Amino acid sequence: MLPYGDGMCQDVECRFYQSLIIRGKTLYYVLSKAFTIFLSSGMVMVLGTVFYILIIRIQYPEAPWSAGTYEGMAFDEFISNGMYGVYILLCGLKMGCLTGILGMVGAVVSMYIANRLMVFSLPIISFYMLNWVSQIIFMPYKFYDAFDPLREIGETTLISALFSIAVIVCCFFIFTAIMNWQIKRRLSDG
Repeated sequence: MLPYGDGMCQDVECRFYQSLIIRGKTLYYVLSKAFTIFLSSGMVMVLGTVFYILIIRIQYPEAPWSAGTYEGMAFDEFISNGMYGVYILLCGLKMGCLTGILGMVGAVVSMYIANRLMVFSLPIISFYMLNWVSQIIFMPYKFYDAFDPLREIGETTLISALFSIAVIVCCFFIFTAIMNWQIKRRLSDG
């Protein structure tokens, strides 16, 4: 089983985290959980995207790689140079990062609510809420624009990639800090 956001829920229910934290530091435990949740969620999206495109290419080999215009899309220089595999991998990575962040949201929620159904459904609800709030604060942009494979933020692909990385790092550290604070609070309560 891949350690999605409900991995924290299972650790809290069985009090498995206490025996691990006794052997190490709380921060190490939370960071290892955060990295495994982020990476496993992201890799599922990346591999799913790549395999889906490969299956379509095997099933319909005569279909064109690009239909219509692709100017102004993220990573459009890879399409224009005929590097379709790199383009698909990079789009999968952008969507995988979004999935990893949403997996982290599930982990944070599982620290407060021990209901697995809520842990699995709240990331998508929080995705819509993050879009709504970020669109109000940063008017032309919303949260999803950092991960949208069809949209480039800024003048170049490098600026768009750096913006996406900044959003990922900020969200990762915020959610990791919340998880660390909640684990320490649970340990002090007994």
